[in-house]
Amino acid sequence: MRHFNLLLVSLLLVVSGVFTSCKDDTENDATISFLSKSGYVSADAEVVKGGTFKIAWSATCTSSDMKYVSITKDDADITGWNLKEIDSDYKSAYTDSATLTASSNTGSYTYTITVYDKDEAKLASVSVVITVTEDYTTYTSKLLYDALSAGTSKTFFSSSTGSTYTVSEAVSAASSVDFGFLYDQAYSTTKACLISFDSYSSTGNYTSSLTGSYNATYFKISSESVYTAATTASALASAYTSGTTPTSISGYTQGKIVGTISAGDYIAFKTASSKYGIIYVSAISRDSESSSNSQTMTITVKVQN
Repeated sequence: MRHFNLLLVSLLLVVSGVFTSCKDDTENDATISFLSKSGYVSADAEVVKGGTFKIAWSATCTSSDMKYVSITKDDADITGWNLKEIDSDYKSAYTDSATLTASSNTGSYTYTITVYDKDEAKLASVSVVITVTEDYTTYTSKLLYDALSAGTSKTFFSSSTGSTYTVSEAVSAASSVDFGFLYDQAYSTTKACLISFDSYSSTGNYTSSLTGSYNATYFKISSESVYTAATTASALASAYTSGTTPTSISGYTQGKIVGTISAGDYIAFKTASSKYGIIYVSAISRDSESSSNSQTMTITVKVQN
């Protein structure tokens, strides 16, 4: 009986060894990776909410035929990519791409691409984290100064950077500058005004410095309720289209200057790159109005990303 038990144990060990060897012979060798292509995401990235992004990948496997591919967001299937069948011509080497839409809510989301065999067994996967951000930016309490003959005042503003500039700085950064501030105390029709960068030299200030071609910005009069509701990129566009064109001022193209601005006013705008925004004028300093150029305007700006 003892000899029989020893024989049985020996046989089991041999069988076990055979099965172990077979498993080693069929080890999964599948790989998958993102492709680095212009305009495609291949590493963790930021995308504005509701925006689209593209991914491309390449997978190989010689130990098993690749049969299906899936894309998930935080382990939830994405419509159209749940066990999508791979063409039989690409069962060992497979390349594909997808255009996806980011969440409408901010946060970080993990997108995973997985390839499977004919039995729906996972072969390989690769992931990327997409951080969804707001589709607009707010710049708070930006201070603009009236033009000074010395050119030292921060008169100009860029809605793409949120920065203010002196005239020399504005010329150097011309591609991103949108408008400037002027306090024209001599004329009751202008007083505190915002002027498109390409029209600023028409004020008679900085004419020797502003000799190039500059960005054209258009303004419209808006309201507090519209400003408050403008919490998406599409709402900012609507704020401009629903606004009222400002009163025409002699010497300027209508819409490129808005005058007689007061604290508490709301002004929508469209930049040369067709980005929309809205300005809240929180304060205007009218110090020494009749004798100096020390006036300032404080603005908060919402603008599309």
